[in-house]
Amino acid sequence: MRAKLRSVIRRVLAKFEYPPDEEREAVDLVIKQVETFANEWVPKSL
Repeated sequence: MRAKLRSVIRRVLAKFEYPPDEEREAVDLVIKQVETFANEWVPKSL
């Protein structure tokens, strides 16, 4: 799932002409944010 997510994030960054040299940090930041929100979105009973 992470590989697919990274791919989607990279495509979005490229679409909006994000600087390639800052791409890695941006992808890592977005992954971290998604993981944080995922913990809130998943029902506690799981």
